[in-house]
Amino acid sequence: MTMKPLSDIQINSYVRKVLVRHWIDLGLISMRTARGHVTLHGSLLKLPNSPGKLVPASLDAIVREIKKIPCVHKVSIQLDNWQLVNGVWTPVLPEREREKPAAAAAAAPADAAGVTVDLNRWARETTRRLDTDEQSPPAGGIPRGLPDA
Repeated sequence: MTMKPLSDIQINSYVRKVLVRHWIDLGLISMRTARGHVTLHGSLLKLPNSPGKLVPASLDAIVREIKKIPCVHKVSIQLDNWQLVNGVWTPVLPEREREKPAAAAAAAPADAAGVTVDLNRWARETTRRLDTDEQSPPAGGIPRGLPDA
C-alpha cells in the first residue's frame, strides 16, 4: 500500500507539532511550505515557564525532526536570534549586548554551550531606564515660556 503524499498544509501542521513538542513560542516564528520545502523565519524562543533552555542541541533536534516528516525535501531556517556557524547553532545577541566589553561578558554566567545570554536582565534594565526617564523632570526644570501647571 503506497502512502498518499502530504499536502503543504499537512506538512505545516506536522512542523507546528514538532515546535510545540519542544515548547517553542509559535507567535514569534512564521513557517511556510512550498512543494515540500519548509521555511522557518523569525525568532526561536521557548515559551515562558517551559522546562529547560533552548540550546544548540535543541535546535539540531528540531531540524532533524522536521526533516523526518514525510514529503519534506528541504528545510531553510532564517532566524533573528540564532545563526548557523560552521555547523553549530549560536545565539545572536542584541546589538546592545554585542557592544559590551569582553570583561563584562566573562563575568556573566554561561549556559550549557558556554554562550552568555541574559535577555531577562536586559529587559529589566531597559524597563527600569524607561521608568526612570519618564519620572525624572527635564534638565533645568520646566522650559521657559510654558505656563506653570
